Amino acid sequence: MIDVVVAMGVLGIVLLSLFASFTFGFGVIQLSREDLRATQILQEKMEVIRLYKWSNLTTPGYVRTNFNEPLVTNGPIFFNGTITITTNLSFAALPDYKANLREVIVSLTWTNVLRGTNRTLRTRETRTFVSHYGLQNYLQ
Repeated sequence: MIDVVVAMGVLGIVLLSLFASFTFGFGVIQLSREDLRATQILQEKMEVIRLYKWSNLTTPGYVRTNFNEPLVTNGPIFFNGTITITTNLSFAALPDYKANLREVIVSLTWTNVLRGTNRTLRTRETRTFVSHYGLQNYLQ
């Protein structure tokens, strides 16, 4: 009888560990999916910025500054993004060139839901510089 009770205890611990590892694995996969989708969105927005002409980039209102993208089609998680184009550059190495240079910042925020009601605010950001006489002048 004691052998059966000990065996059931060991089996219970093994099953509990197995289910805990499944839960952890699914959580890691969900976080990886979110990170991958965030990277795709950031890259997509930067590629669109790269194709704008200088006149389009400097025209107020031409570039949409706020956007929402879903994790999956009609999914519960949305990525809220902002695009900021600024002339307030953090370096002063080339003060005469500031009029011909813009810093573009694309930021994403989203709230993920893991294990029911645990909510975590997550953010990602990417930055680049766009020059008046840069690559976009060679594209038609």
